[in-house]
Amino acid sequence: MSQYVGDAAAALQRLLTERRFLSERSTDMDAYQRWGQGSDPGFEADFARLGNPAERKRRLNQAFRQGIADLRERDSNAAVALAQAHQALLTQCIESGGEDTTAIFVAQQELAGWRAVEAGEADIVAQNSHFIDYDPALFEAFFGFRPVWPIA
Repeated sequence: MSQYVGDAAAALQRLLTERRFLSERSTDMDAYQRWGQGSDPGFEADFARLGNPAERKRRLNQAFRQGIADLRERDSNAAVALAQAHQALLTQCIESGGEDTTAIFVAQQELAGWRAVEAGEADIVAQNSHFIDYDPALFEAFFGFRPVWPIA
């Protein structure tokens, strides 16, 4: 399966993509505060524009949970397609993971989470922005945009 999931599922993916970006930037912010110690005013300005990443992620999670519930009622096939797209992306990560056992383990955990979403047993998956790197072309085939933020 590597076909477009549809506009409604892709819109939900945009929420997850922003959340992933905020997670990455939060990690960067933490490292900068520990070791950068004010050495890059441009970096600090970028973080100031982020506002409160934790609050933004909370709102994105809430919007995704509501969105997936609505999608299941309106078009359960689209909700399944979203979960299956993530399963395919994560399977690709596992198969190309080589010797990085941590990345493979993390991908397996997320894969189990997306299987639960597909089955209607969960509404959201905790995603790792450090160990999981999606194949950009496959991601774009599923969702219609590249896995970067801001989305062009």
